[in-house]
Formats: sequence, structure tokens, C-alpha cells
Amino acid sequence: RHGLVEGDFKMRAAFIEHPRRRAYMLERMKVGTRLAIAFGIVLALLIGVVVTGVGRMAAVNDLLHSITAENNVQARGASSIREDVLRIGELTRDLILTNDDAGLQSDNQKLQQYSQSLATDVGDLDRLFGSLPSTTATEKDLMANIKQLAPDYVASAERVAQLGLKNKDADATNLLRQDFDPRSQALQPVTRQLSDFEDKQNEEA
Repeated sequence: RHGLVEGDFKMRAAFIEHPRRRAYMLERMKVGTRLAIAFGIVLALLIGVVVTGVGRMAAVNDLLHSITAENNVQARGASSIREDVLRIGELTRDLILTNDDAGLQSDNQKLQQYSQSLATDVGDLDRLFGSLPSTTATEKDLMANIKQLAPDYVASAERVAQLGLKNKDADATNLLRQDFDPRSQALQPVTRQLSDFEDKQNEEA
């Protein structure tokens, strides 16, 4: 039993003495060694900070890429489609109101340009939506509606324009009200919804 007590005493003494030894060893270290250890600790901390910073910069870069390469392009595409539809509507009405040949030809040429622009813009944005995994169900649904409505909208505008070019204003007005206006009322809200949705996506990004 005496041996056990003595052994226990020695263990406690060693435990108490251990921190003292470490402190003694630290005191005996050369200044250069202490500086090297301190430098190593600071260097390790600095590396940790750099790694964390690089990771965060990569996350920010991904977000910026999403905004510039996806959201901004989508917003511009949706805005262009809406502008095309509005301009086609304005020019279709102008072809009824205008009587001089030069004005009619100019408006008709602009109508053709915006009709082609609408087809191009719809195709470009539709392909972009199809290439991005981030495309939402709302975007897909709105684009599907636009693709369905736009061709008939343009065709109706061209029929009204042909009557306007021939100065058949009464017939052109009737066709405008009975055929073109309903198609315009169906298409314009969809293009506005898509444009507003893309703007909201940009704001929330």
C-alpha cells in the first residue's frame, strides 16, 4: 500500500512538474527559435485567411457571372421582345392613319424590320432559356406562350398593313379591331409579365 501511495505521489508531482518543464524549456529557447515558431503560427493563420478569402471571392465571382452572363442577358432579351411587340402595334396603326406614299412605305419597312427582330429575339431568348439549368418554370411557360402567339400576331399585322398600303382604311380598321387587336391583347400582357419577371430576378440576385 505504501508503494501505491508513493507511486501516486510521484505521478502527481510529475503532472505538476510537466508545465514547469515546458515553461523552463521555452525560457531556454533562443530568440531566433521563438521568432521562428511565432512566424510559423502567424503564417498558418495567414494561409487560413487567404484560403477563406479565395473561397469567398470564388463565390462572389460565380454570383457576378450569373448576373452578367445570365440575368442581364435574359432581362435584355425579354425587354427587346416587349419593345418589338409594342412597335409592331404602333406601326400597324400608323399604316392606317398615314396617307402619303412615302410615309406608308417607310412605316411598312419599319414594320418588316420589327417583325424580323421579334422572330430573332424570341428565338435567341428561347435558346438561352433552353441552355440554362437555372431557367424557371415561369420563364418556360411565358416563353411557350410567346412562341405560340407571336407568329399569328405578326401575320395579322402584315394583313392590316397590306390594306393600309392600298389606302383601304375602312377594311384595314375592321381587320385591326376584329383580328389584330385581340391578338395584341393576348400577346402584350405575356411579354410584359416576362420582362417584369426578369427585372425582378435581377433585383433579387
